[in-house]
Amino acid sequence: MLRIHLIGSLRLVWRDRPVPLSAPPKTIPLLAYLLLNRQHSLERAALAFTLWPDIPEKDARANLRRHLHYLRKWLPMAEPAWLCANGESVRWNPDAVYWLDVAEFERLSADANAAALDRAVELYSGDLLANLCDDWIYPDRER
Repeated sequence: MLRIHLIGSLRLVWRDRPVPLSAPPKTIPLLAYLLLNRQHSLERAALAFTLWPDIPEKDARANLRRHLHYLRKWLPMAEPAWLCANGESVRWNPDAVYWLDVAEFERLSADANAAALDRAVELYSGDLLANLCDDWIYPDRER
C-alpha cells in the first residue's frame, strides 16, 4: 500500500520504505492538487491554469503533460494505476489502494468520539504541505 503524507511535509511510503522525492519541483504540487481533489475529474485546462497561472495556456498545458509524465515515473508501479487521464481530464484513481493522511484526518475529525479526535491530533504534524507556497493551497490549508 502507498501511504501518502501531506500534513507537514510531503512523504510517500511504499511497502514500508520511503519513496525518495526525486521528481521536479512542480510535480509535487500536481500530486497534492490531484489528491486534495481526489473525488473529481479535473479538466486539463483548468488544472494547467491552477498550477501555471502566469503563462500562456499552450505552455501551461505542455507543462502539465510533462509533469504528469514525471509523476507517473516517480510513483511506484501499481495495479490499478494511480492516475486516470485522458485528453480532457485527469484524476487520482478512486480504485487505487492507498492511505492518505488528509483523508484520515478528515474522517477522524468528523467523529465526536474523544479517541478519534485524539488520533486526529496525533496525525497533525504541521500545516498542510508547509513548504508549498502556491496560491491554490491556502484555502485547503485553512480548512
